[in-house]
Amino acid sequence: MELQDEDRFAQSPSMMKGLTMRDVAVVLFRRRWVILWTYVAVVLATAAYCFFWPPSYAASLRYLVNHDRVEPVISADQSDPRILMKQMVSEEDMNSEMAIMQSPAVIEATARDMRVQYLPEHWAIRLAKAPSRFIRGIYDGYHHQDVPGPLEEATERVAKSLDVEPQKKSDVIEVTFTWGSPEMARAILEKLAEHYEARHVAVHEVADTMTMFLAEAEKKRQQLDDIEKQMEAIRPGATIGTLATEKDLALRQALDFEAEWHKASVLLAQSEARVATQRSALAGTPDHVVSEDRSLLNQTAIGGLRSRVLELELKRSELLQRYQPENRLVREADDELAKAKTMLQAEVASPMHEQTTSLNKLSERLQEDLSADRTTLSANSAFSEGMRREYGDYQGRLRQLEKQSVALQSLDRQRREAEDGYFLYKKRFEEARLQAQLDRTHVVNVRQLERVWVDNSPVKPNSKLILKLALAVGLLAGLGLAFLLELMDRRLRTEHDVESMLGIPVLASFGAPPGSNRPQKSSRSGSFV
Repeated sequence: MELQDEDRFAQSPSMMKGLTMRDVAVVLFRRRWVILWTYVAVVLATAAYCFFWPPSYAASLRYLVNHDRVEPVISADQSDPRILMKQMVSEEDMNSEMAIMQSPAVIEATARDMRVQYLPEHWAIRLAKAPSRFIRGIYDGYHHQDVPGPLEEATERVAKSLDVEPQKKSDVIEVTFTWGSPEMARAILEKLAEHYEARHVAVHEVADTMTMFLAEAEKKRQQLDDIEKQMEAIRPGATIGTLATEKDLALRQALDFEAEWHKASVLLAQSEARVATQRSALAGTPDHVVSEDRSLLNQTAIGGLRSRVLELELKRSELLQRYQPENRLVREADDELAKAKTMLQAEVASPMHEQTTSLNKLSERLQEDLSADRTTLSANSAFSEGMRREYGDYQGRLRQLEKQSVALQSLDRQRREAEDGYFLYKKRFEEARLQAQLDRTHVVNVRQLERVWVDNSPVKPNSKLILKLALAVGLLAGLGLAFLLELMDRRLRTEHDVESMLGIPVLASFGAPPGSNRPQKSSRSGSFV
């Protein structure tokens, strides 16, 4: 007798609740081969995994985290004993050191130095990773992401193989690294420890003030050299003291030349005045004087003019006899007669003089004095011009010395400031260098407790533990599968199944004859209710 699936599964919980130990034994006996083969399959699969999966070996290393620096407690009472306080390692310090140890920089440097990207993987591992790598390649190609390179994959392999854990109730960090070869696990962990310690020093080291102070001191030294070159270019070998002395000497010489120039100017003015006076006196003094003056009449000219007058009078008389006084010829004769008389009167009125002259002694002496004064004036002028040029040269030299002195004073002030800055930065550099040496083991310090230790027994896979678990898991899997098949079975095998399903008693049953060797089949048996 068979039931529908819905009814069978609806009644399964109630059937399971009514099972007894006998029913369980019946189910186990009925499903014994399922349980056996499931158990054997699990054990064999586990044994195959333990045999074929590549072993992994663990290299371990332990670090002690502590505070080396001891801070004294300062008391106002000097008589009190000094109390030394040592700071305890906090959880933050432990977590910080673990983060530094697992930082990408340390792991990448380790993978690069050990050339992990060139170390081959076991075929089983490649086979197990093939599906995930294929799916990741499709995903990266679809989203246009860069495919990780060999170094990135090697860094990921090292990171997955590294395990860093703090030990409970201690300041110890335990580092474990697993790899397929014990020698390679040891080498990689040693290289990782080397990079971690270098990174630890770099992280906990104080700010690199030494480089800054050294660079500033070098700048100040270069500035000093530039200032020295500028001072040397202004006046080689000169100092402010020598320039002051030279300036005082030049000032005294300039004052002396200024006095001489003023004297020459006075002498020049006197010479110019004398020359001007002698010129004015010479201008009013003739070069020659008249020693004899005689009047001489020109008798010939006077006689000729008189004869001319007589001729013209005779001519006028003859014309008057012929013509009237208004006649043109008469008037012309009158004019000629008047001119001749005028000339005769003038000749008689201004007779000729005969004079005898000689050189003027006063004029000659004045000219000699003027010539001497001109010579003196020229000499005084040249002397005054020379003194003026010398005074001007010393004035220019004084101005140049003053300019050089001002420039040297400014450069000397800058040089002193640069020297002060240079010595200050050198001092700070030495202080920073000493402080860096003291802070080489900074507030937090780590130490290796022992060398890298490698267990020659593989840690993965743990065959003994896995096989023990496989024995238990195989049995549980067989039992679970047996009961699952029993729950999914739709056949009614016993009167109890019928009574449990229908809720009414069984009156009679029939099946194979007693003693028959043919096994009974539930599907062919029946019951009457």
